Amino acid sequence: MGYRREPFCMERIQQEFDISDEAVKRCGFSVEELQKIYEDYLERYPRLEELEREFISRYMVSARGVRFHSYGGRVKSPDHLIEKIIRKRNNRNAKYAGLQVDNYYKYVTDLIGCRVLLVYKEDWKDVHDYLLKMFRNDPADYLPETDLAAGYQPTREESYMVERPCVYIRTGDDERYYRGVEGICLDRDGYYRSIHYLIRFKEYYLELQVRTLFEEAWSEVDHDLLYPLYKENKMLVSFSRLLNRTAGLGDEMSTYFREYVCSGCFEKAGSLLDTPSSDPGMPMMGVGELFHMMESDHGK
Repeated sequence: MGYRREPFCMERIQQEFDISDEAVKRCGFSVEELQKIYEDYLERYPRLEELEREFISRYMVSARGVRFHSYGGRVKSPDHLIEKIIRKRNNRNAKYAGLQVDNYYKYVTDLIGCRVLLVYKEDWKDVHDYLLKMFRNDPADYLPETDLAAGYQPTREESYMVERPCVYIRTGDDERYYRGVEGICLDRDGYYRSIHYLIRFKEYYLELQVRTLFEEAWSEVDHDLLYPLYKENKMLVSFSRLLNRTAGLGDEMSTYFREYVCSGCFEKAGSLLDTPSSDPGMPMMGVGELFHMMESDHGK
């Protein structure tokens, strides 16, 4: 479904994203210039939607032997684009210093966003290996950190990664899934969990995110209620962190559950509950004991 074309309205955008008049002034663009970006983006929007559909059809639908739970995509709305430009320019982010009315699409690298969801965290490696087969990951192709537009090559047609794949994990998370994997970087600074791939696809950039269902559930709540408007609200941030910890525990439990089932320690589905005595090596235990066992395993 295409974006419903609405005329530019700075007041609407400011109200939707709680943007002050001062923030608009500090972004370095006049309202008239922001309107030009908005209207130019509306003209590009159908092409971006076409590329999103093509990417999913070519690389997601046709994938074989990769354990996707689901996948999808979106094109950033014009209102969100204007909000992001204002926010990034207010943050004095050096990457966006050269952003102008006629080159914004060279700086905003998530105009097209796709997402792959997994049931089990450990399945990410199969997805990672598949993406490396589809897209070259060569540091020579990476965008420069100081000026994104300097790395834009309008004549190149092939698809390739323009940034080192980044694994965002929470401090204290189990890192065994990522040990020994070359060509990735680990970011442990926050509590966000996801794996990001930045890909040059035709004439635009595309951000692909890979995460589990539990991570996606937390992300949806956090993005809807916290990011980007209330990141400074300490109570809401605390709530989000608690939910994030719960999501992480869900992933750990899912892996533990799967490993036990695959170990063949019981003969049939349901035997863990129906006949606990049939498996003396894994007696029934309380939730607290189970968590203690998991913590002990991870500490080894």
